[in-house]
This record gives sequence, structure tokens and C-alpha cells, in this order.
Amino acid sequence: MYKRNDVLFYYRNKAGFEEQLSEPFQQKIIEDWFKYLLKRNQIEKWDVLDFGSGLGNNLLTVKSFIKKVVAADINIAALKYSKKKYSNNINYVLLKNEKLPFRDKTFELVLATEVFEHLPNQSRVMKEIERVLKNKGFFILSTPNYFNLTGLIKKFKDFRKTRPMWGPWGGHNGGLEIFTTFYSIEKLLGKFNIISRRGGDYFKAWFYGNPIVPARLRKFILLWPGKLPLFKRLGMNYFILSQKK
Repeated sequence: MYKRNDVLFYYRNKAGFEEQLSEPFQQKIIEDWFKYLLKRNQIEKWDVLDFGSGLGNNLLTVKSFIKKVVAADINIAALKYSKKKYSNNINYVLLKNEKLPFRDKTFELVLATEVFEHLPNQSRVMKEIERVLKNKGFFILSTPNYFNLTGLIKKFKDFRKTRPMWGPWGGHNGGLEIFTTFYSIEKLLGKFNIISRRGGDYFKAWFYGNPIVPARLRKFILLWPGKLPLFKRLGMNYFILSQKK
């Protein structure tokens, strides 16, 4: 069984940059949801937290809508890289553990994309996100979804490991990659109303990166099926836009 302190130490000191990348199509979904929120709110003055911001892949998308953004991560090397690349009007915060160093009800919106699967205590972090979100604040969450063929491969790969580490992206071999599904993600959101769900990357989910699949088909099955009700829960990634009750 994995130990919390070992996992935190790994992501604070040893995780490489290849383990902090995110899929480019993620930005399309975030952009769509920000456009949705923009139609209903004056979001440009919101305070937004990008929790587990890593190398800052979300920041350009968020900054195109929001003026005040906080990028928070446990890895100082990733934050330094991000600050050098995206330093314009972004506040960078180094996290020490699951406790967020912000006052209650600070943010109108929190993003946590592809980070919850690496957390030793997901419920503790969820309580912290609830705490720092304002009433009726919004939360965008995404994780891998192993409710598919690749999920079976993960079960097999993790069987003899001391802790679950295998992922189809090839990283986190010293860290933690929890077996997350659409069900486990939604279960975490007990104090949130789910507004929208999206699926992503049906190529890795069902074809396991098979090079035989034509390039045009690969591009098509990254995002398009994720808008359909029957397919949202079958992709490799699962995205949720929710609002605090």
C-alpha cells in the first residue's frame, strides 16, 4: 500500500516534466466551458485557482478570459518553468501538502485537471476546494477514466506493484496513478451540482495507441464522441463542470 508522504515527496522533488503535461484537446473543453460561463456571468473579474497547475498548460486558455489567476503546485521546478513562460499577471503559489494556503471563499472558480488521480487523499483535497470556493462557485475537474479497455490493461499492469502507478501516458512510475472512473469522480462531487460532462480521447481508451488506426480517425475520435450521451463515460479522460451547492 502506498504511503502519503512518499507520494508527496515524489511529486515535490522527483517528478519529471513529462509527468506534468496534459493533452492539447483539454484546452478545447476548458475554452468551451469558459465561453458558456461568460454568457451567464461577468467572469473577467473572477479570482481563479488552477490547482496542480504543473507546467501551466491551462494558463493561456484561462488568461484569455480571466484577469486574476493563481497557479498552485507542489513542484517548485514546474512552477519556475511556468512562471518563466507565462508570468504575465499570474500569481504562483508553492503548495506544501493538501492544505491550501488560501482563505475561505476566495475563488469564484477552481480548476483541477489531471491531478486528482495522483492525490493520496482525494476527499481531503476536495474539502479544501469546497472551502476556498465562494458560494455558488464553479469547479472544473478532469481525471483519466478507466471504464474502458485500457482500464483492464491498467488492472493487469498494477497487479504486482506496491502501489498503482501505470498509466497509458507512460509516466508516474515512481508516483501514483489511482484507478479513477467517471463514477468515482462524480462520487467526489457530493456537494456540487454537475452542469456538464465531457469525454475525451477514445483512441487511447479503446485502441491503446494502436498505430494501425489512421491519423485522421485518431484526430476525430479524440473529442467528437465525448459530446454524445452514450459515449461521454467511455473515453480515456472525463471532464466535469460543476457548481458548489
